[in-house]
Amino acid sequence: MNISLRPACDEDFAFARDVYFATMRWIIESLFGWDQVREEENFARFFKLDEARIITAEGQNVGWIQEQVDDTSINLGSFYVMQEMQRRGIGTQVLRTLLAHAADQLELRLAKARGQVDQLTPSLLARAFAGQLVPQDPDDEPASKLLERLNRSHTS
Repeated sequence: MNISLRPACDEDFAFARDVYFATMRWIIESLFGWDQVREEENFARFFKLDEARIITAEGQNVGWIQEQVDDTSINLGSFYVMQEMQRRGIGTQVLRTLLAHAADQLELRLAKARGQVDQLTPSLLARAFAGQLVPQDPDDEPASKLLERLNRSHTS
C-alpha cells in the first residue's frame, strides 16, 4: 500500500475533525460525556493547520498527524487513522517514515557540527600556540626554556 504524508490545507479541517471525533468519541464520552459544541471548540483550539499533515493511502485521505518540530526535538502530538483503515500497517509505515526523516535530520545536523569542529580546530590550535586561550602569567617560564631544560635532562 502506498502511504504518504502531505501538508494539511484549510479544506482538511473538516476531515481531520471528523476522523478525530470518530476515533476519540468513545473515550471522551465515557470520561466527560459528549457535548458537541464543547468538542467542536476544543478541536478548533488544538488543531494547528501549520503542524498538521494528512496521511494518504493510495491517494485517499485516511488520517492525520500533528507534530511540532524544532532544532532539538520532534513532538508527535496527534496521530489518527480512520477506524476502517486501522490494522493495515498504515500507522507503522507512517511512524517508520517519521523516524527515518528524524534520523536524516540528525545526520545532517551531525555533519554540519563536524564541519564546524573541523573549521574550529586549526583556529583553536593556532590560538593555543599563540597563548591566547587563557590569560598569560609573565612570571611563567617560556616554553622554549622548558624544552631546552627537558632536552638537557634527557641527554644527560
